[in-house]
Amino acid sequence: VICHLTIALLGSLPPATGLWTGKWPFRTNVQPRVRGVHAEEVMAAADEVCCVRGNVVVQGLTIPVAVWCQRSKQPTVDDTWEPSDEYPYTVDIGRIAAKLRVGWLAFLPSKTYYLPPAGVPPWCGAACAPHARAGDAILFAHGFLGSPFDMAHACEALASDGFMVAAPELPESLAASYEAREGVTREAIVAATQAALGNELGDAPCRWGIFGHSAGSGTAFSQPGEFALGRACIACPLGRALD
Repeated sequence: VICHLTIALLGSLPPATGLWTGKWPFRTNVQPRVRGVHAEEVMAAADEVCCVRGNVVVQGLTIPVAVWCQRSKQPTVDDTWEPSDEYPYTVDIGRIAAKLRVGWLAFLPSKTYYLPPAGVPPWCGAACAPHARAGDAILFAHGFLGSPFDMAHACEALASDGFMVAAPELPESLAASYEAREGVTREAIVAATQAALGNELGDAPCRWGIFGHSAGSGTAFSQPGEFALGRACIACPLGRALD
């Protein structure tokens, strides 16, 4: 418990500590392309990567989801889905403590950091390349005390290759924005995210892939259904890797 709370406290340190400088390893030095034709500029603007935030509902609970995609293919599941130019990285230490049954620490604060995207604003260097087929989508599953934005730089990079990338907030997140109940599992949340975005992928046959970080590796490996684009893990626990 002390270990998990220490991790959460480190995550809540202010940007001045250097932990949240926005200096991500992907696309930080990419410069916008110079285009001389107006039509090309319009097309490039439509194909830039953007992040859209919305919600899915599981067992009556509202679950936040972040989606990275081409600007011209933003999901329109309902009117609650809106583009976001920054990532609200929330650490709610009090609610995390309560979930870990350390209720006397429930008074500890919540802090939200608004982090910049990894690409060069307005992500002009991330115009989509034709590596993905129409209907290709990828899911990211964060780990224990993680966030949908933990791999934002990788999600941006995948979206720049033409994939739609979705990252739901799972029950053990740092934000702790909802109280999980029976039936609100990682499996159910991932399935609800797929169902909500399935109609956004057009008429082409959908192909899904999934990758997870740490505890999210278990989600990537065990999630039911077909993932034709593959399953991958980052920092997978040894026992899970051997399985």
